[in-house]
Amino acid sequence: MKTWMFIILSAFISISLQAEDAHKHHKNDGHKHEGSTAEVVSSTATETTIKVKGMVCAFCAQGITKNFKSEKEVEDVKVDLDKMEVHLRFKKGQKLSRAKMKEIITGAGFDFVGEVSE
Repeated sequence: MKTWMFIILSAFISISLQAEDAHKHHKNDGHKHEGSTAEVVSSTATETTIKVKGMVCAFCAQGITKNFKSEKEVEDVKVDLDKMEVHLRFKKGQKLSRAKMKEIITGAGFDFVGEVSE
């Protein structure tokens, strides 16, 4: 019985690791972001929405989310693939600079166009 449990557990771990490797995706691996652009369409003291053209998959969204969440100023990130928007909520009294947002977007393989005030 222990042998069977070990075999089943080993198979499960092996399959899980293979599935994880298959889903690793960084920047624009496996696809192109030709014509990709991004612009901030609304901005308040604690929130900003960035319009991103060319986000083609959930892995793009996941990469952008991970990059923004690694910043100490960012409290929450929501990506809407249907609207092609990234909504950022900042910690109280903090905000990312325009240059930093541009760096994060371009680092993810997109073009940052600029901020648009409402």
